[in-house]
Amino acid sequence: MVNAQTATVPSSMTYQAVMRHANNVLVANENVEIRLTVVDANNSGTVVYQEIVRTTTDTNGLVTVLFGEKQPFPVPETTPCAAA
Repeated sequence: MVNAQTATVPSSMTYQAVMRHANNVLVANENVEIRLTVVDANNSGTVVYQEIVRTTTDTNGLVTVLFGEKQPFPVPETTPCAAA
């Protein structure tokens, strides 16, 4: 017996980082801009998704952003796979 199964693409992705200047000083309580770019490694690095998120760091330079919230991730064509 063989069952065809597919996976679902998440609608968003959480990203967390501590921001530092080039001299290693924390970027505390400052506005920052973070860009996520996803490329297709099988197609000469073609950009398949890009989003820029603007946020503010906390006193420790920490940011937590949610990519895909404002601009949904593209849904790739699905290819069912066989599972035994």
